[in-house]
Formats: sequence, C-alpha cells, structure tokens
Amino acid sequence: MKKIFARLLLAISLVAATCSCQGPMGPMGPQGEGMNWEVLNVDVPAGSWRKSDDGSFFFANVKVPQLTKMVCEEGMVQCYIKYSDGQQALLPTVRYESDGKDLWQRLIDYEFSVGNLDLYYTTNDFAYDPSEPGHLTFRLVLQW
Repeated sequence: MKKIFARLLLAISLVAATCSCQGPMGPMGPQGEGMNWEVLNVDVPAGSWRKSDDGSFFFANVKVPQLTKMVCEEGMVQCYIKYSDGQQALLPTVRYESDGKDLWQRLIDYEFSVGNLDLYYTTNDFAYDPSEPGHLTFRLVLQW
C-alpha cells in the first residue's frame, strides 16, 4: 500500500512539474493604496544659524509646510546633508575634519515637528572653530 501511494504521489508530482500553467494575462486589478513621498532641498544660508544660550552648539529652524501632522505621526522623515561630492544621511552624522595639524569632529543632527525642521551643528572643539557653520544644503525625504 505504501509503494502504491508513493508511486501515485510521484506520478502526480511529475505531471504537475511538466505541466505548463501559462495562459493569457488576466485583467489589471484595482489600484491599491500606496506610499506617498516627496523630496525637498532645504537651504540654510549663512547667517541663519543661531548659537545656543550656553554656546555649545548652533541651531537653525526651517519652516517646512510639507511636514504635516500626518507625515509627523504616521510617516517617515529622513534628512541628508548635501556635499559637492555627494550626500550623507543624518542619523546623527559625525564627520571628521582636519586642517593638516589638528583633527576634530562635527556633529549634525535634526528633529522635526509639524511645519518645522530643527537642525543642530556641534563641533567637539569650539575653542578651535567657534564660527557658525555657514551655508549648508540638506535633502529632506518625506514618506507617508
């Protein structure tokens, strides 16, 4: 009985494996709900950065009307800093800088709320480089 069952199973498997299951394509199904997204370039001009009260970092507030309540609460916001040779995700970003003699870090971070993007810029050696960051360009990716 086991041999008959095994042979029957093998025969069905061979027929199924050699059978072509192709035919004409059916009609397109209804459009489902998908992901919406928007990419924005955000410029922070020189002079827009403010020093914190304790002088330990710089910050800039940028009005972004596309940061809606829906995007902030149920979507995803990603921010990148743009350089002449590419871009880097802000998670926050630690970038090492050097003038040939000394090495220091700069930390760039962000947070967002409805209508606002707050950017933070900190170096680990303000005694060496206390100046504001200058003009920086960011890329903001909104998904909801």
